[in-house]
Amino acid sequence: MTVEPATALAVVTSTTAAQLVRPISPIMFRFSTVVYLYLAVVASVQAQQQQGNSPLRAIGQFVDGVANLFQARGNRLADVPIQSRLVQYNDGNVRLTGYLAYPLENGTARPGILIAHDFNGRDAFEDGKANDLARLGYVAFAYDLYGKVGATTEENIALMRPFTENRDLLLKRIQLSLDQLKQAPGVNQNMLGAIGFCFGGMAVLDMARANLAGVQVVVSFHGTLDPPPTTNTSSIRAKVLVCHGHNDSSITPDKVPVTHPTYSTNRVFS
Repeated sequence: MTVEPATALAVVTSTTAAQLVRPISPIMFRFSTVVYLYLAVVASVQAQQQQGNSPLRAIGQFVDGVANLFQARGNRLADVPIQSRLVQYNDGNVRLTGYLAYPLENGTARPGILIAHDFNGRDAFEDGKANDLARLGYVAFAYDLYGKVGATTEENIALMRPFTENRDLLLKRIQLSLDQLKQAPGVNQNMLGAIGFCFGGMAVLDMARANLAGVQVVVSFHGTLDPPPTTNTSSIRAKVLVCHGHNDSSITPDKVPVTHPTYSTNRVFS
């Protein structure tokens, strides 16, 4: 699968941070504070390694800076008024319930962020991310793929399985959810992005592979990297950032395509 020249792809891991495949060019808009904190850590560690210093020194300096940053900005962000509500939508007979959060301030249309849940389904974690993003000025929608949440890990895995086995079904539910975000008040339908965790990371990567309309950038956190059996598009237009832990036992470094020394920036997960 080829990548448009303007598209930048990087995989960030704890041991390959100093050997990023290609630097990320300025993204059209910020997604969430956590993405930038992560990249700042990487940059700081790189600089210290180049100077022959321990990465721990860089991390220590960075933590001090972050503490000062949040002390200065925390009150302001907390004071930004937001509106939040549940949004119900349907896929046939399946009733889905997402969580929408957005700033109350009127003004120009704002970028929209879709939040893709992990195998546990939508819960307080994703809703909290939506609130955080709304306080930063975005329209955020935490989607619901299942229509319910299982009482046990086994039940949630069973709810996830139809989507991992049928990626067309997954993409269909994603598109329905993206449509809800597009209908949200004050959203710019041409400036959309997505963040996803684990199973949700796989979902947002599929969004990029499918070139869903309006999606400019996706960020996967420890996501499943396997592509669907068939992909209809020949190029990915969105910018893609993959944040993957080097010690993740479920997806080892040799299974992360772009960390391989022979990786070409003209190939993406293929």
